[in-house]
Amino acid sequence: MAKQVTLSQEKSVTPTKPRTRVAAAQSTYYSLVEGARPVAGERLHSHTQAVFEFMGLTKKAWSRPKLETLMGKRAVSYHIGQENMAGDEEKVSLTPKGSGHFGKRLTAKTYDAGLTAAFLAAIQSGTESTKYGIRKANLVAHTS
Repeated sequence: MAKQVTLSQEKSVTPTKPRTRVAAAQSTYYSLVEGARPVAGERLHSHTQAVFEFMGLTKKAWSRPKLETLMGKRAVSYHIGQENMAGDEEKVSLTPKGSGHFGKRLTAKTYDAGLTAAFLAAIQSGTESTKYGIRKANLVAHTS
């Protein structure tokens, strides 16, 4: 006589941990006060490059308020008017024209790598640079 075997239809269930949302840690960044931001030439290009590095060059859209804090409202409005950037009150992104415009600066090396690094350090941690004329008194802390 053949032996009859019964297979269990129960599924193996692995217990999962309940998902909890962790609030994003707030981070501090620094901007230059109005009047201390560069307005032309190598200093402007170096500052812009530092802002783009800080904001994340690969992001599709940036926070417009944060970008305006770093670059100035007039600069952001200018680049939107020139169609280098597009967006709304919350987000801004580079247009294809803007990618070309700012890309040319990289190719032509119209910025100074040391100055860009100094601006980036100032934005990230409020570090002043006497060598490059970035004064702590001209930096304002912000939380995001």
